[in-house]
Amino acid sequence: MNKKILLSSLAILASFGVASAAFAADPVTPLTVIGGTVNFQGEITAGACAVDKDSVDQTVQMGQVKAVTLKDAGAVSSSHHFNIKLDDCSTDTYNNVAMSFSGATDGNGSLALTDAAGSAKNVGIDIYDGAHKKVTFGGTSTTPVEFHDGTNVIPFSANYVSTNGGATAGTANATTTFNVVYS
Repeated sequence: MNKKILLSSLAILASFGVASAAFAADPVTPLTVIGGTVNFQGEITAGACAVDKDSVDQTVQMGQVKAVTLKDAGAVSSSHHFNIKLDDCSTDTYNNVAMSFSGATDGNGSLALTDAAGSAKNVGIDIYDGAHKKVTFGGTSTTPVEFHDGTNVIPFSANYVSTNGGATAGTANATTTFNVVYS
């Protein structure tokens, strides 16, 4: 009799398994859709340091300056500080670092504003290195700075300058590129 009860119990349990499988949701067919593109950019360098990824393409927010502040030739806005950060530096080969900046300049040697509809006129941008020396664009290096092993932060500042007086209102954007010079 125990065999009959055992077999009956097993049969009942097996039927529950079949019944629950019958009530389970139909299997879902996987769906793949186009997601996007991932681009990787970088460079392997032989330099004494690596330029930090946040310093490679940065934007310095110059804010708003009233045109009347720059009405006289040579007038300047307040300074805005920015840094170029160098990572993983080694003094095995070099001990000093400087930057050389390039970009379109005006007749006074200031970085020229991007010439576009609605741009401010008679205004440029001057950049100063950590020694407060005005950057000369076009390949001349800034004041060399002694660096140390590890991470180094090289300070700079920028301000708008009235190149000829009579600054006009408008967008005041400019672009410069830099190279790292080791010595």
